[in-house]
Amino acid sequence: MEMAWKLGKKVPVKPNQKYIFWRGKLGETLYIPQCSSEFDFSCDPFDPAYNALHDPHLKEFFNKKNKKHHLRTHGFLIHQDDKVLCSLKELNDYNNYSVKKLNELNRHNQKEKVHLEKQETNFMATCSNGTNKGLFIQGYQIQQKSK
Repeated sequence: MEMAWKLGKKVPVKPNQKYIFWRGKLGETLYIPQCSSEFDFSCDPFDPAYNALHDPHLKEFFNKKNKKHHLRTHGFLIHQDDKVLCSLKELNDYNNYSVKKLNELNRHNQKEKVHLEKQETNFMATCSNGTNKGLFIQGYQIQQKSK
């Protein structure tokens, strides 16, 4: 049975029950790329040890029949689904990391929206002054006819 919970909240577990946790499938990266072009010097709280099972470059290697069988028999994968097992702590840490990246993406999109609105306002002001005789639509310039 799969459980769903709210992002940013710890996964609720009942004592004395067995749970199976995973963060992704075999060969799926856990890292979410940075959305801004600026280099970030801050320390990322989610810094897991390297896990080759989540390396997209090794996906083909681990998808070999004998390798998958070995991973399944030693408890690294869930049968049939190729999902990589993890601990509750690893899952909660990844959940917090995902929320942080989602908030970062929302902030970046908001900044980008404000920047584009300013550009549009400046462009419209330039056009209304009559200093710009052309109208740009989707990267093409359409010349206005002068009388």
